[in-house]
Amino acid sequence: MYQIQPPVPLSSSLLWRLQQASYAAQGMSAWASDKTPSYITSNPHFAESTARVIFAALVDLAPRKETVHIIELGAGSGRFSWLLIEALDRIARQSPLKPAPWRLVMTDVSEAVLKAWTEHPQLKPWILRQKLDFSRFNVEQPRPIRLRIAEAVVQRGPWIVLGNY
Repeated sequence: MYQIQPPVPLSSSLLWRLQQASYAAQGMSAWASDKTPSYITSNPHFAESTARVIFAALVDLAPRKETVHIIELGAGSGRFSWLLIEALDRIARQSPLKPAPWRLVMTDVSEAVLKAWTEHPQLKPWILRQKLDFSRFNVEQPRPIRLRIAEAVVQRGPWIVLGNY
């Protein structure tokens, strides 16, 4: 066995740096083939289950009246985000319970990915309804969440943070 580097946390490893560079270089094409697995975390059943849990939290938070930002870290292809927002909206429309106002924020480190999301026709209706926004965010170098569409900074909660990969 040949050791490439001494044992380090994954986020400090060569593998991590190579993965980050690969996603940045490939943009949305990283998910165009089966080389990047995603179905396990981007399927309708998982999105529906997650939406139900989030909806329950939004109902609990409803008396506060502030917008709850649902922040998805590393939203990648955006497939899960779209399934989630569709399910969450449907659940809210069908329920007699009223949730707190909410907005899904898709984040990623890649500018190419962020640009693709803002131009994606299936996401446009959610942007127009102010239910979806985007932010460049790197968990290794945390900075405030700056919303691209609303042109605002998410200063304080309540937040729901998703890291499903």
